[in-house]
Amino acid sequence: MWNRGKELNNPVRKKLDDNLEILKEVLGAGESFDILVRTFEIGEKRAGLVFIDGFIKDDLIIPILRLMETEREEIAVDVIKKIINKRLPYYELSTVKDLDKAVQEILAGTQLLLIDGVDEGIIIDGRTWPSRSPEEPELEQATRGPADGFVETMLFNVNAVRRRIRDVNFRAEVIQIGKRSKNDVALVYIKDIINPDLLQDVKSKLESVDIDGLPLADKSVEDILTGGTLNPLPLVRYTERPDNVAAHILEGNLAVIVDNSPTALILPAPFISHIQTLEI
Repeated sequence: MWNRGKELNNPVRKKLDDNLEILKEVLGAGESFDILVRTFEIGEKRAGLVFIDGFIKDDLIIPILRLMETEREEIAVDVIKKIINKRLPYYELSTVKDLDKAVQEILAGTQLLLIDGVDEGIIIDGRTWPSRSPEEPELEQATRGPADGFVETMLFNVNAVRRRIRDVNFRAEVIQIGKRSKNDVALVYIKDIINPDLLQDVKSKLESVDIDGLPLADKSVEDILTGGTLNPLPLVRYTERPDNVAAHILEGNLAVIVDNSPTALILPAPFISHIQTLEI
């Protein structure tokens, strides 16, 4: 019996069909059109690939097809290790032995490869996200400087900031919020200049919140951090510009980037910061 309300120890079974039946039931394959389960053979061993349609890179199909050409002798021993080292060397890979963890990885957009007779799965990070091209935000246009802006994908937004700060102390911590939605929220800062009390306060508030999800994305996060305080002055600053975020975290501030939102929150937000621009 699968219980979503508790952390259960659901080990990956050696029998492929048992694993696939559990995953189909939990993920709603057959009810949700985008949950896909594909079976094929690797070296005469039955294998299954479980993923969400739309989150998988097209070029992942090529190594999967090559897996199907594997000879039985090539994977007679240590099948998982040999596939990782010889057949899928160009992808970020990890192994998983628990189906609870596997489900969360699939819902996060990665792909799960299972092989009959092996009580371990391979998580393949062949993710891609639908995304628009970065454009300069209409409300924060500048006459000089870069003309790019954030998009709705957290990873791309964090990368846009990291490109501007090649510092070994650059940090981007991810916290999941929402018992059902499990939204990713990134805390972006410079480790040796951030106020540690500010960082700990924000992390504590985000990690302790008990909600189903973040329906309003960054606005929901603002409510969590400010406690819905009635204040005539904003307690956080919003920006859609990576260069703006980079400038603020270089001053010791903290940026909060929420997945599915093209806007970052900057804390703290003294009054003067709301009337500043990058050109002043």
